[in-house]
Amino acid sequence: MRKNFIALCLSLVCFGMNAQKGLVEFENDLKTSKASIKQVIPVVNQKNDDLSLFIVDAKKVYGYLFNDKFETINKLSSNDRSRVYRTLIGYSISDDTNYNIYLADKKKKRFAALNFSFDSNSSTLNEFVFQNPNERFVQTATINNTCYLVTVIKETSIFLVYALNGLDKPKP
Repeated sequence: MRKNFIALCLSLVCFGMNAQKGLVEFENDLKTSKASIKQVIPVVNQKNDDLSLFIVDAKKVYGYLFNDKFETINKLSSNDRSRVYRTLIGYSISDDTNYNIYLADKKKKRFAALNFSFDSNSSTLNEFVFQNPNERFVQTATINNTCYLVTVIKETSIFLVYALNGLDKPKP
């Protein structure tokens, strides 16, 4: 009985492995340094089904834009990512060619918005901090291509929700 159970489990695992297929395979040919990849964030544009991948290494962020058939439309690397911002916390999409990636420092006290304009082949970084020094980062969520950042005032039960809109400073 035990041998039959093990055989059944192995069969299911093998069957599950064959059911997966790759959608896209590409080389990060924008990467010129030997810095290792730290994070990858996939972004789906809910308005046109385009997919973009943003890859973070120690020095830069690389953006790849794919259409709904997983063909590369454009690619771009940032030139001005500070090493201070190591953690991807969210994204938003301004339009079909402007994607915004939000980064935070290790303590999540300093933040940056990194705009990738695939139309003009440029990237721009804008740094920001919270106005209230007692404000603490909680979480982000992206809904309908807009990133919402949730914070709490330390030692209170007051939550603030910011709608992040590209490079503009967040306002509750």
